[in-house]
Amino acid sequence: MPTKYIGRKLEIIYMSREGKLSQRRICVKSIADGLVWGTSESTGEWRSFYVDNILSWQPVRG
Repeated sequence: MPTKYIGRKLEIIYMSREGKLSQRRICVKSIADGLVWGTSESTGEWRSFYVDNILSWQPVRG
């Protein structure tokens, strides 16, 4: 995932380590060492996501 998305809101499709798929909106705070750190739009909580498990992403407009 390109670092140009730091500070932006993204909608992602994510696969957990158990193989469960989810769709999320996050605000990307940093990308390092194979992890994307950000806050969840729905809960406001900090989360980490494995870059390899992000199946798709697109910027949220507006």
